[in-house]
Amino acid sequence: MKINEVIDTKDRSYQETSYYKEYGSGDLFVGVNTQYQGILDYEGFHEFKPRVRKPVDTFIVLHKLTNKLSMEMMGIPIRSGIFTSRDKKHADTFGDTVFRMIPNDGYDAYYNPNVQDFTVDGDYKKQKRAIGYHLMSNLYDQTGGPKIRFIHKFLDHLADNSDNIDYDNFGESINQMFMKFSEGVDEEYISKTPEYVGKVFDKYYREIVKYIEGMEKITDFNNVKVGYEIIIFPHNGFWFI
Repeated sequence: MKINEVIDTKDRSYQETSYYKEYGSGDLFVGVNTQYQGILDYEGFHEFKPRVRKPVDTFIVLHKLTNKLSMEMMGIPIRSGIFTSRDKKHADTFGDTVFRMIPNDGYDAYYNPNVQDFTVDGDYKKQKRAIGYHLMSNLYDQTGGPKIRFIHKFLDHLADNSDNIDYDNFGESINQMFMKFSEGVDEEYISKTPEYVGKVFDKYYREIVKYIEGMEKITDFNNVKVGYEIIIFPHNGFWFI
């Protein structure tokens, strides 16, 4: 991975922001995937657009659940901000090139002091390995290749139909989807009652509620632990320098 140092830009207006006056160029680092567009496309000022695309690493069902719950609990879709870190190496995991970020005035920033990285700490990766094996351990007495492939097919089905989940009745809704998905399948694939599927996802639900409850609004970046995920909503735009 390549780490990009501070870039000298012609636009110095970021020096008038309250953030710059307090922290200078600071140490808010953002990892950006530039392999298709080039570094210069990211230099300078940008308007802020909340993430509407699919998450890069997080299983989309848990991503949507987190945003729904955080809207209800905090008034913001917490996973739709810009992910930053005070640690360049940590930010390097977000993208192939790392920039310093200067938020324009009127931003909000949050982090959870007990969670270094939401996706990694919670094993919520979209690759589904941890989620799949968690389901396996609850559904079957023994693991097996065909069974885990069946579980992964169901998780793919769940991701493709994530808009059809009743997130207010999360576990039960997913349980019903699993029962319908497994209709006509040999009983060896569901050797325990399918309600375990719902119980597994209800566990994720409780973990995510705890994650949101632990979010803190940042008033001083110097008090944020280095290497922890910071989520910023720069409502009036930001600079990459």
